[in-house]
Amino acid sequence: MESYVSQNWHGTFIYWGILTVAAFVNILGIKFFPHIETLAFIHHVSFFFVFLVPLITLCGDSAGGNLILGLLSHLLHPHPSLPPLTLPSPLLGAALVSPWGDFSTRAPSFTRNAANDSINGAVLQKWAAYFMDGARADNYNQPFLAADHWWRNLQGVVQELLVTVGTDEVLVDGIKGFTKTIEAVHPRTRAIFAPREFHDQPFMETDGDVRRCQQGRVLKA
Repeated sequence: MESYVSQNWHGTFIYWGILTVAAFVNILGIKFFPHIETLAFIHHVSFFFVFLVPLITLCGDSAGGNLILGLLSHLLHPHPSLPPLTLPSPLLGAALVSPWGDFSTRAPSFTRNAANDSINGAVLQKWAAYFMDGARADNYNQPFLAADHWWRNLQGVVQELLVTVGTDEVLVDGIKGFTKTIEAVHPRTRAIFAPREFHDQPFMETDGDVRRCQQGRVLKA
């Protein structure tokens, strides 16, 4: 109000009024505080996941890509030996760099790129034996074996999917077949086939600059 003139004692009264309200709340409302704090905690945790999950992007290279696909498989089809996982909303994205999703070494690219890649079939077979440790192959430990219907509801789990691979990789044929399967059921899939790049090249740069190769520049974008 234009006619209002502030007096020093006005501030004192407001100060004492705030203290009085605070005293009544702390004295009379003490029995309600535990319930209010519990409710606030529940809301904090719940909304943390509600807002955080849509911002999460997973990234895995080589066997790490295998693990991400295994997680997505479990979200779609809970593994019988594990407790199911439920997300309040889809993940923002998943980036798979040279994903190793099929332990077979019979693809033509194993012969075609034997002299170009940093890995070879013999090494992969040894690693696969360690990884499998006698287990039977299935859609969780070798996700490239899964048919398109296995991934049909993938959009409900992850919004965007990026797959990168070098054309000089021994794994390129298997990855190419996988991307065709995924693209048929997940329209927001982007596949990058980088010419003359070898396995996991973005993370093999000696100076740590992933942007030296096409896959790295895509990941940084």
